[in-house]
Amino acid sequence: MRVHDAMRWAVGLVLVASLAGGCSLVSATPAPSSCDGVSSGIGGCASGQPTFAGTTCEEVGAEWGQAVDTGIRAVIAEPPVVNGKQKSARINDVMVLAFVRASGQLQATGQLEACTAADFLDAATPAFSDELKQGIGAALYDGSPVASWEQFLAEVQKVIRQLGGS
Repeated sequence: MRVHDAMRWAVGLVLVASLAGGCSLVSATPAPSSCDGVSSGIGGCASGQPTFAGTTCEEVGAEWGQAVDTGIRAVIAEPPVVNGKQKSARINDVMVLAFVRASGQLQATGQLEACTAADFLDAATPAFSDELKQGIGAALYDGSPVASWEQFLAEVQKVIRQLGGS
């Protein structure tokens, strides 16, 4: 009987040690994180995120256009794959992250409900540089196919469609 109890105790000890070891392995695995409700996977925790000061739909739209232009031009200049993400995914991340921050500004200023996608895009479009217009075609769909400017604007509209009147 005592040998049986000792075996039970030994098996229990091994089980506890295995579970403890398993917990430490699990806790060493980084969990997905977010900052201000934006996934770190799209840059929500990165430094240098776009900020917005405008108080109208048009002002924030213009700021968004500039932020997107700057961010996408940086992606165009980068290698095809960075941190396992192709250019097309990184371009989308730039637009979505900037839009989340812009819509937060619109909400904070009480303009979110009044801002339409058409007004926002009309304000954003003049901020898109010639460099963006020339480089976006080969980057938007990772060159397969080469995208037109109209296809890029359609992708922009998908991102901002949450605004009214789109």
